[in-house]
Amino acid sequence: MLFRSSRATINRILRRNGLSKPRAAKRPKKSLPADYPWPVGTSPNQIHLFDFVHRSLVGSTWFYSCNLLDQARRWPFLGVILTKNADAVIQFLVSAWQEIGVPAALYLDNDIVWHGSGFQLRTISRVIRLCLWVGVEVIFIPIYTPEANPVMESFNSVWDRNFW
Repeated sequence: MLFRSSRATINRILRRNGLSKPRAAKRPKKSLPADYPWPVGTSPNQIHLFDFVHRSLVGSTWFYSCNLLDQARRWPFLGVILTKNADAVIQFLVSAWQEIGVPAALYLDNDIVWHGSGFQLRTISRVIRLCLWVGVEVIFIPIYTPEANPVMESFNSVWDRNFW
């Protein structure tokens, strides 16, 4: 005899018999304070916004799109890297800055590539050292708050729709 049960009934039976794990709690959504200091670039090369968009191709090959945007001109500079490591990001930033100019500040999220090392605490990554060496101020958005970079996130969604 074949029984047809709903997913909720099956989950209830599994929970009752201790055969399921409780769902992991979601991180509470962080909200930005009312006095969040939004960086505003009114002239070219004052502030560049930077973010990664990652996708996979057939066969699980990952690639990362490096999206750099001049905040005042909304002028994008795009590149594709196959591995998200410091060497690839440095090469992308150098080629971008040679093409469109070195900014006064770089506004970016808290991605793992910006950390100095996962093993050695209190180290500065080579990417951040490059920025400081050429005189670029680095501005990080708060952790888990992509809404702190709305211009870049909007550009990423436009890129995603049009590229794919």
